[in-house]
Amino acid sequence: MQLFLEMSVATKEKLLSSLKKELENKLEMLKNSLRSLTDTNDTAVKSSAGDKYETEGEMKQQEFNKMAEQIKLTNKMAMVFHQSLPYSGKVVASGSLVKLNGNWFYISIAWGKISIDAKEIQCISPIAPLAQYLLNKKVGDSFEFNGKIFVIEEVW
Repeated sequence: MQLFLEMSVATKEKLLSSLKKELENKLEMLKNSLRSLTDTNDTAVKSSAGDKYETEGEMKQQEFNKMAEQIKLTNKMAMVFHQSLPYSGKVVASGSLVKLNGNWFYISIAWGKISIDAKEIQCISPIAPLAQYLLNKKVGDSFEFNGKIFVIEEVW
């Protein structure tokens, strides 16, 4: 039992480290892309084909706005991630790592799948429909979701 506990705690620590690194990498990539786009706009020269330049300029502005919004959303996710403490109680809460019907879920931010120690862990937001069913439940509890019965096998 002690070995199992240590493996699960180590898995959760690796998950948190990996998720933090992925958030940092995404932010850096988005910021670099935004800088590159800004540099391209700064060096563009107006040609005699004014309409073409204005259309291209508008397209670049739209791309700039999209990237700026992605940076804003990723920063918000990073803030939520850093504010949510890893929870290791017996009842499912934000910050819990939960094994459900053989699948792992981490309740913190909606990030998608991360592979840790040959485990696929789905990172979901506490406001996701599945997370809403999981919150305040404990090992052994079951519930029906989308016509399927789920059983909570582990909570970390």
